[in-house]
Amino acid sequence: MTRPEALGTLLAALALIAGCGSETIDADQSARLAFILDATAKYEDRAAALSAGYRPLPRCIENDDESAALGLEYIHLRRSRDQTIELDKPEQLFYEEQPGGKPPVLVGVGYFVPDEGQKPPTSPLGHLDGPIPGQYRGQEPHFELHVWIQRPNPDGMLAFFNPDVRCLDRAD
Repeated sequence: MTRPEALGTLLAALALIAGCGSETIDADQSARLAFILDATAKYEDRAAALSAGYRPLPRCIENDDESAALGLEYIHLRRSRDQTIELDKPEQLFYEEQPGGKPPVLVGVGYFVPDEGQKPPTSPLGHLDGPIPGQYRGQEPHFELHVWIQRPNPDGMLAFFNPDVRCLDRAD
């Protein structure tokens, strides 16, 4: 998807979301989301993500009934250990696997704050979900906020999982 197409999709998604009442998208929120889209465009190339310090988790992440997914998660370990949310520096990148050996496509970003006994943190976009138990060995409980900035989410731009993101069937 080209930058103009992505921005057009984003603006259409914002209008749709604002109309359904699941999230309030005002001019300030729209500007923040456009800022995130622009700041993370470079990560459409996974080599740029790796070079910036993101590391992939070993598998595609789906919800329990496989009706929605996060996709392949790349996490910036250093950023994921602090209590700071910087919209242009997400702690997580989500990529959707593609069939036929094609490279995965960036579909969203995430913000991550360790649980240190605090109330759920807030960001300029809203509160983070959690605390969430560690999902793999060595991961501590934490809070997360997912932003489906590159792939519209029918459940809402800030929903945890995206039903329009799929993991490939490993049997294929």
